[in-house]
Amino acid sequence: MFASSNPARPKPSRLRRIVRLLCWSLAGPLTLVLAGLCFPHWFLQVETRAERADVIVILGGEPVVRVDRAVQLFRAGIAPKIIVSGQGDCSENIRQLLDAGVPRSAIVAERTSRSTLENARNCSSLFVDLNAKRVVIVTSWYHSRRALACFEHTSPDLQILSLPSRSRDATPRHFILNEYLKLGYYAVEHGVWPVGL
Repeated sequence: MFASSNPARPKPSRLRRIVRLLCWSLAGPLTLVLAGLCFPHWFLQVETRAERADVIVILGGEPVVRVDRAVQLFRAGIAPKIIVSGQGDCSENIRQLLDAGVPRSAIVAERTSRSTLENARNCSSLFVDLNAKRVVIVTSWYHSRRALACFEHTSPDLQILSLPSRSRDATPRHFILNEYLKLGYYAVEHGVWPVGL
């Protein structure tokens, strides 16, 4: 008998098999993290179609871009009322709306919210007062998925639309990283799961 020209390969050591298994198990999550950092608008931005609604809600934070978007939607006739929600910059947002020509009678203030979930909870009673059935949320693009999830969580009987600001150029990277962490925190701590993920 002739010796085989292709001798059997030695089996990989147990340690090598464990390392290989760990590498493959980390490849998926690492790929998702890299994709999330490279293409954050795919993961964080939710923009629904623009439809006529009963009220527009501006969430606090980044006042200029959010107010500009709300004014644009108000002038387009999307909704006759604007709720300005958030403790920190409510007064400034109202001033900007008035300066842009939005009548005071069209503005409703919600001044107590300190988080996105509080925005949603505190606005839910205002939706009842306004007899709202369809609501448009205006926030920054990277905040839109979590904001939509919060409002759908607290007002499941309403149709919630997301029409965020569109500026993506100057968004600091730490805002985006922070948003991913908050998505996870809201899911675990509050049971508010990201819409569409």
